[in-house]
Amino acid sequence: MQAGVFWAGSDDGYIHISHDGGQNWTNVTIPDLPEFAMISIIDPSPHDPATAYVAATRYKLSDHRPYLYKTTDYGSSWTEITNGIPENDFTRVIREDPGRSGLLYAGTERGVYVSFDAGDNWQSLRLNLPVVPVHDLVVRNGDLAAATHGRSFWILDNVELLHQFDEQALGGSMHLFEPRTTIRFRQGVRPAAGFSGNPTADGRNPPNGVVVPYYFQTQPVGEVTLRIFSGTQLIRSFTSEEEEAAPRTGFGGGAGGDRRVAAAAGANRFVWDMRYPGAEVLADAVFQGRSDGPLAPPGTYRVELTAGGRTESQPFEIVRDPRIDYDDADLVEQFEFLMAVRDELTETMNVVRRIREMRTEAETQVE
Repeated sequence: MQAGVFWAGSDDGYIHISHDGGQNWTNVTIPDLPEFAMISIIDPSPHDPATAYVAATRYKLSDHRPYLYKTTDYGSSWTEITNGIPENDFTRVIREDPGRSGLLYAGTERGVYVSFDAGDNWQSLRLNLPVVPVHDLVVRNGDLAAATHGRSFWILDNVELLHQFDEQALGGSMHLFEPRTTIRFRQGVRPAAGFSGNPTADGRNPPNGVVVPYYFQTQPVGEVTLRIFSGTQLIRSFTSEEEEAAPRTGFGGGAGGDRRVAAAAGANRFVWDMRYPGAEVLADAVFQGRSDGPLAPPGTYRVELTAGGRTESQPFEIVRDPRIDYDDADLVEQFEFLMAVRDELTETMNVVRRIREMRTEAETQVE
C-alpha cells in the first residue's frame, strides 16, 4: 500500500482512484464489467502499490457469474481472474495474503477459493466449511478468518502453511514443511461449550502442541521416523510402527499429541505435545502427581523426518504464552527443576524395582 492512494467503488460499477489523499479522483472503471455491477470489495495489494483486486456482484440482476479483476498499473488496465470458479458462484470478496505476493483468497456465495498465481487459476478451499455465503475474509496472525452470512465466523488455522506450497515442495517424493511458531499455552484450560449445549455446535481449538506438516507423493515403504532436537540433543523419537495411538492425516485441526507417525500418501501431520520423556514408572505404581515429562521451555528446536532412506529437517520456535507475567528465564528454571524431579522419580522407581527383585530372590531361596 502507498500513503495517499485511495480507492473507491460504487454500487453501480464505478471505480475511482486518488493519488493525493482524496483531493482529486480519476475514473478507472473496469471497461469489461457489465453495467450496474456492485463493487463489493477493492483490495489494494500489500506488496505492490500499483496492484489492486476487485470483487463485484450482479446477483440482484439475476446474474450469478463471478466477477474478479486485478490491475497492476493503478487501474489503467484490468484483467479478469475467474478461471476455476464455477459460473454460477458469484464472488463477494477477494484478499491477498500479506505474507506472500500473489496468494489470493476469494469468498463466494457458496464458499472459499484460493489462488497461488495472482488469480490466474483458482481451486476450492472450502474443506469442512458448510455451503454458505462468505462476505469477508481476513488473514490474521497466520490464520484465515471468514465472516459468513448465517453460519457465524470460521477460522482456517495456519493458512500461512500455503506460503510454502510450490513445485519444489510438492514435486519430490517427500517434503517436510517448516512448523509455525508455537505458543506454549498454559495447561489445563478447557474450551468453552457452545451456547446451545450441543457438542456438535462447539468450535474446535487448534492442537495444543507443535504441528509438524509433511507430504509423501506415494506411501513410503518401510519405517518412517520423526525426531525432535534441541540443538544436538535428541528430545523425542517417534515411528510409524508405534501402535499406541492412531495417526492423523491431512493438514486439519485437532487436539492433543500424537505417538505414531502417519505414513499415508499425500498430506500428513504430527502433533508433538512439547513434552520431554516422562519418568520411568512401574506399571502398578500408585503415587500422587504426574509422571509425564515437563513442557519444553521457549526456544529454537528442530524436527527431522526420515523415510525411504531420505532425511529432511526444519527449525521451529516455541514461544512463551503472552498472557503470563514471568519471562523465558523463569520457564527455563522451572523446566530444569521439573527435569530433576522426573529423574528423582525414575530413581525412586528403580529402587522399588530392585527391592522387589531382591525380595523375590530371597523368597525363592527360602523355598
